[in-house]
Amino acid sequence: MCHPTQTLMDKSKLITLPADEIMVHVKEAYSTKEDAINFMVDYILKPDISKTLCASIDKFGLMPSMASTVTKEQARVISSMMYENFPPKAYQ
Repeated sequence: MCHPTQTLMDKSKLITLPADEIMVHVKEAYSTKEDAINFMVDYILKPDISKTLCASIDKFGLMPSMASTVTKEQARVISSMMYENFPPKAYQ
């Protein structure tokens, strides 16, 4: 919900990195789907600056923990959906 699913033309209005760009960084850092999803679940539940893959942290800051909002299984479902759908084939 926080990460837009399409990069906006006016990037000055972004409040966080788009999902497409996040997944480019995740897929570059983790060669398997399982490793990428494990990383994302951990980051969603326990974000930490030492785990950050995107230089945009300087602009947007560290995301809040979602541990009180989603379960580990829900974070896994979200991560799998993001892995499968972002970035779209046309973006790659």
